[in-house]
Amino acid sequence: MLDDIHDTMQQSVRVHNNYSDNMLLDAILQDVADVCEEKNIRFLAHAHLPESVPMADLDIIRVFTNITNNAIEACNKISDSERFIEVTSNSTQNWTIIEISNSFNGDLLIVGEDLKTTKEDKDFHGLGLQIIRETIEEMGGLVFTEPDSEKRIFKIKVCIPKNPRFRAAETG
Repeated sequence: MLDDIHDTMQQSVRVHNNYSDNMLLDAILQDVADVCEEKNIRFLAHAHLPESVPMADLDIIRVFTNITNNAIEACNKISDSERFIEVTSNSTQNWTIIEISNSFNGDLLIVGEDLKTTKEDKDFHGLGLQIIRETIEEMGGLVFTEPDSEKRIFKIKVCIPKNPRFRAAETG
């Protein structure tokens, strides 16, 4: 019986890739990688989230699931051969910058300076980017969106301070 259980576990355990140096972010990115594989989306990721960036687990979930869910939805609107999501990062002395690029169909709805959802049911959609901005800005960070309708590539850069304001206020 133990041999059968061992064999079953060996067959069902998939290879786990390391996409980041943060356990929670790594789990989120592994889930994204699995979805991308199912949906024929080319996925590349390596994100460095240093310990000096004290993001709460809930904030990591809120920011990165919203970004990646939006990227997957955008990729679903185009042909398989064009689909990609890429996560990269870099650091300076004071900032960690995580950039997520993905393909999209080139359609954008911009009201004023804000991107808005193109979905019909606007009451229940379109909050993701707002949640991302609020979460990162509360830490003293910045969020930049760089949609390129001509190249059909959407980029979002999340700039996270290594010493967030709220931490400095608590210790000051």
